[in-house]
Amino acid sequence: MGQHSLGTPNYRLSKELIAGVTVVVLVVAAVLLWSNQRLRSDEEHSARGCIEGELTVPIAVHGKMNAAGIVDKLSQQQAIVRDYCVKPKLVDDPAQAAVLLSAETERTIRDVLDRSQRTPASNTWPIIAAPAVGVATRADGAGDVRYPTSPDAVASAILAFDELGNADATYQLLERERGVDLEQAESESDAIVLSDGTEPEGWEFVAHDSLRMPIHAVVLNSNDQANEEQQRAADTLVKTAEIDDAPTLQPEVTELLDAFGSKLQTTSRSNDTLFVLDTSANTEAWTQQAKAAISETVQALAPDHDAALVNYSSPLSPGVSKGWRDNVGFDEDTSISQALANLGTGGQPQTREAIEHAVGVAREHGGQSNIIVITSGTSDADENQNLNDLLARAAQDGIHVSVLHVGQTDVDQQLREAVEGNGGFFEVIEDPTNLSMQVERFAGLA
Repeated sequence: MGQHSLGTPNYRLSKELIAGVTVVVLVVAAVLLWSNQRLRSDEEHSARGCIEGELTVPIAVHGKMNAAGIVDKLSQQQAIVRDYCVKPKLVDDPAQAAVLLSAETERTIRDVLDRSQRTPASNTWPIIAAPAVGVATRADGAGDVRYPTSPDAVASAILAFDELGNADATYQLLERERGVDLEQAESESDAIVLSDGTEPEGWEFVAHDSLRMPIHAVVLNSNDQANEEQQRAADTLVKTAEIDDAPTLQPEVTELLDAFGSKLQTTSRSNDTLFVLDTSANTEAWTQQAKAAISETVQALAPDHDAALVNYSSPLSPGVSKGWRDNVGFDEDTSISQALANLGTGGQPQTREAIEHAVGVAREHGGQSNIIVITSGTSDADENQNLNDLLARAAQDGIHVSVLHVGQTDVDQQLREAVEGNGGFFEVIEDPTNLSMQVERFAGLA
């Protein structure tokens, strides 16, 4: 006999279905709990690993390369050294760095470090990148290929020697291109030799055969701007990033670059430069070295950058009230070397007055510029003078003041703090034979 419906729904579930749903819920809960515990564990591990906080590793670059790409790759290591989270960061000058990146020869790298008063922590310099070398072309472009040689000629030398197979012919090609940088090549040609990652925006890069440009990472001994913790962290970063079976420069290319690089060249840090020379009585012992250093630097800056000269001391002639003299202005067709030869010495160093005047000269000239002051000290110090404000406003206008204090006289500490606090360099030199190296460094030469 059939069963009659009572006309009401049946909401009861079977015991088997209830049990199955319960199992699923328990499994999902277990997975969520495990994931949460793991996430919390990872966070706790990270916190324990970086209990000292972040440690910046400053990295300087010599030459043309995709430095940002290399630093990004180093950052991806997420290295932890002695409880610090290591953060690599690019800086402008080897004097500030814990690592120097360069594709240059050993001789050139050591010369760059000498000019910055830095020393390598080891004589073994790992290769941490080896970008392809080739030719970048503008869309639908045609014309001769340019071989840039500034700030370095490494990529150009590698490709030129591979194509020409002759050291003399390669050197002659590089010499014809001496001083040509990427910007000039871009404006004058539709094809440029370079390494991968440095091509102008919108250009197409094509690698040349299997040519590579090995880039060394040189860990530097600590100094007053990069401490021992940063050096230790830099060593860890570099060793981890070292390339196995890395390519090296051919011996012929190394010899070519050493021969070609014997002349100083401008870099991205070079600008039009105003030299401000102390000619007070205090400078008699080293005035000739200072004049020679300025002359050599002016020659190396040309033709890429203009130069000017101001000398200063207390007034020596009746009726003269200012403590500075404009010798050669920017854009003047006058020999700075000849002007230097005509300068004598005497009086007291009115350094602050001269710097204030020099900032005005550079501001009137316009654009980015460097002011390099060579001084024996300061006779016109004024505690009420706001040097920091003067140099801060100058820096905002792209004018950077650096000072070389030569000799045993007292250092103007207020001036030093203002210079270093506004992007400039301040060095004390007791041995005047080191003047040339420091003036060249301040001018951004390498």
